Amino acid sequence: MDAALNEAWRRGNPVVFFDISIGGAPVGRLRLELFKKYCPRTVENFRQFCTGEYRYSYESSSYSAMS
Repeated sequence: MDAALNEAWRRGNPVVFFDISIGGAPVGRLRLELFKKYCPRTVENFRQFCTGEYRYSYESSSYSAMS
């Protein structure tokens, strides 16, 4: 583990990774530190989306899909 990753976790910021491939061959990894202090709800939603925890739902929204 590198120092930048340790520092992000020490600050309490989640870190997500995107593995990049071209034509099926891995070419690298993109690492994003999510700054929870500035926009906690957005960070949590994005973290859940990246890890597959996010569920699409209209719960607690004002949108109605009634036809």
